[in-house]
Amino acid sequence: MFSPNSLDPSLVSNDTNLFGYQLPQHGVNYFGGSYFVKAPAVPTNFSREPIIAKTSVTLTNGVQYCLSYYISLADNENCAVNRSDAYFSPPPMDPTLGSPPYLMYIQPQVMADSTVFYTDKLNWTRIEGSYIAVGGENYITFGNLHQDGQTDTLCNGLYPGYPNIKEAYYYMDNFSLEEIKPVNAGLDVTITVGDTIVIGNNADSASSYVWSPNYFIADTNAVNATVNPPVTTTYYVTKTQCSVTTTDTVTVFVNPVGVSEVVNVNNVMIYPNPNNGSFTITHNLPLDNNVYIEIMDLTGKIVHREKIVAAKQTINTQQLSKGLYFVTIKTDIGKLVYTTKMSVVR
Repeated sequence: MFSPNSLDPSLVSNDTNLFGYQLPQHGVNYFGGSYFVKAPAVPTNFSREPIIAKTSVTLTNGVQYCLSYYISLADNENCAVNRSDAYFSPPPMDPTLGSPPYLMYIQPQVMADSTVFYTDKLNWTRIEGSYIAVGGENYITFGNLHQDGQTDTLCNGLYPGYPNIKEAYYYMDNFSLEEIKPVNAGLDVTITVGDTIVIGNNADSASSYVWSPNYFIADTNAVNATVNPPVTTTYYVTKTQCSVTTTDTVTVFVNPVGVSEVVNVNNVMIYPNPNNGSFTITHNLPLDNNVYIEIMDLTGKIVHREKIVAAKQTINTQQLSKGLYFVTIKTDIGKLVYTTKMSVVR
């Protein structure tokens, strides 16, 4: 382990060390191990230095997990490989499996993309994959668990002080194992027009989320979305975690009763509807409350906002394209007093 508290900082410090320089990807410590070595005095297939970690919980049969960690090629290394593996097991693997020591001829369940070489010495590269547990696994072995014949190498230059050595040594950090839970859009719900509600019942912020449609929603990439549709709308959510995708839907039913009661009081009328972008609004709203009319397109974008200054007022929005729009009337404190659909025709 590379740590600021090591007994010999010149060899295994968490920044400048025997293999070069690297800051931790997370926290203050990180690990390292040889993924590949070739030297005249080293037998074929020698030297795999695996990292063996104990999981905080025993894995459950049939449950799918997301494993992620980060690697970075050490500065002094003159080779890079296309392998980085993880193997789940009930007991810890014996690092001397095979002959000579440090050989590990096992089939990993999680493997990095083998079509690329992991050459980055400056930054940390994220490795991730999913695994469906057999049940009872308590240990994970990390490293290059493939034989030399199954490992591609990209070598350049000389190893410092040892011109006959070819080696790929990687730092490893920020190991994470999480259960992959299906996305949950939540239960269908009914609101009154003008209300705002949060939909979704998800707690995993490490995954990516996409909500659609993208109108009357605060953030389409939120874990749980804040929406305020003026009409009944079904929202779809897609969650991606470790390349595993799940989807779910929720319908927000919009009850217009609350608005109807207000409309009956204020006698709001918009005419003609459909129109060519120019229409008249009449009402008996008190104008000392700073009342505004807002027009939104189907994406939820406000395309026109205007203060209502008369009991009968002409609204000119002939710049609008033909289509369906939502018209709302609000006070300056955001209280909704009227909503309707409006169609612009040409």
